[in-house]
Amino acid sequence: MFLGVFMKIAFLSCNDLDGFVVDDHYLQTAFEARGDSVEVVSWNDDRQWNLYDVVLIRTTWDYSSNLHTFLETLKRISNSGARLLNSFDLVEWNARKSYLKELQEKEIPTIPTLFHKGVTKGFLSDAFEVFQSETLVVKPLIGAGSARTFVVTKNFETNELTTIQDEIGGDDVMVQPFITDITTQGEVSLHFFNGELSHTIRKTPKEGDFRVQEEFGGLIELIEPPATTVDLAKKTLECLSEVPLYARVDLVTSNNEWMLIELELIEPALYFRMDQDSPKRFLKAFDQYLKA
Repeated sequence: MFLGVFMKIAFLSCNDLDGFVVDDHYLQTAFEARGDSVEVVSWNDDRQWNLYDVVLIRTTWDYSSNLHTFLETLKRISNSGARLLNSFDLVEWNARKSYLKELQEKEIPTIPTLFHKGVTKGFLSDAFEVFQSETLVVKPLIGAGSARTFVVTKNFETNELTTIQDEIGGDDVMVQPFITDITTQGEVSLHFFNGELSHTIRKTPKEGDFRVQEEFGGLIELIEPPATTVDLAKKTLECLSEVPLYARVDLVTSNNEWMLIELELIEPALYFRMDQDSPKRFLKAFDQYLKA
């Protein structure tokens, strides 16, 4: 309900969520408890988007395989009269991880990164030299989760390179030094609703892995965030052109310094199950956002 009127809301999703951990039903229940209607809709569906008051981007976790079509759909939604959240402009900016370079230029500490078209032996060799690192992480510039993400050691074999090239092809990639603290300290994710901190979790990979997502066995725990992480997260959000309704700021440590690893403004898991009051905080932020 917004200003005394029940709302029709679409949660934008995808056709196949098998293998994913989804907890948006906590948020859906909170909306419906106050009289709003919520429908989970795939972004691939052909809909009359103007029939919804708000289209909330949630579990569109396959968009990176067809970004152009995804953005076209979001543009149609945005132009239909429905309120798209987060906004099209934020999504378009956040869809390519080159945004990290922009944030770095605004003095946000990020993991050192090189960008390149495709993956070649020469490029990897140069990256090892530039970063003075024994291990690199290679990932596509457009991607979600840990899909098509590879860890490469300095003495990589030809067959490893071939595997990466087969998976990534000629797509734009980013290469970073592997941050060893991730394996022991994990990532800290701070969740903001309309610019206010809601809750914070730590994601730690299972032994022998570097991927922190629970789909890969990562351990998730609710934590009280260190003050330095809150300050960095807020400073990061202040760099944006507008305040997002929702944002997840993912941070890691390296040499005792907090750094941004990802800023999630499109379809982040918001871990409502980890904090029972987080759906209520989201609804409060949602109402305040629409009033602004």
